[in-house]
Amino acid sequence: MVRDFKGDPLPLELIVDLLDTARHAPSAGNAQGVEFVVLSDDRVADFWNTTLPEANRSGFPWPGLLSAPVIVIPLADATSYLTRYQQADKIHTKLGESIAAWGVPYWYVDCAFAVQNLLLLAHQSGLGALFFGLFQHTEQVSELLKLPVDIWPLGAVALGYPNSYTRSQSAKLPRRHIDEVVRFGSW
Repeated sequence: MVRDFKGDPLPLELIVDLLDTARHAPSAGNAQGVEFVVLSDDRVADFWNTTLPEANRSGFPWPGLLSAPVIVIPLADATSYLTRYQQADKIHTKLGESIAAWGVPYWYVDCAFAVQNLLLLAHQSGLGALFFGLFQHTEQVSELLKLPVDIWPLGAVALGYPNSYTRSQSAKLPRRHIDEVVRFGSW
């Protein structure tokens, strides 16, 4: 994850190619309920003014993050899953009846798959990328982007040419040993 970007703009064709490939992530029932809003130029400034107002930036530990030329907002559309699971080949699942019928909200899972693809593709393309949450700013970002009420932003992905690869304190923590993570047959 890159938190320090050069401000150089990204070619539009590259952004479209990355998102075109990222969207081919697995999708429950092939519902394809993942959307993206791409912010560049002044819209990136609008995003940061909404989520990190200028008055709050002096203590921000990652000032180079604000230089990312592109912010992608991955969006999950639960309605597309309800609609898909009301079709003849899926109606027997009863998952098309309501959002509550889903034990796991696959619109979020599928959106996360697409984000993972985007992060890997960005790295493969020589770009830096960072996924981060919107947390208490979800509603304000939804308003800024004029999102329909049934479309939920999963977070944000900063994209750009990396300036440095400084690791966060969290990234310096050791990974758990494989024996602590994998169990065979039962817990």
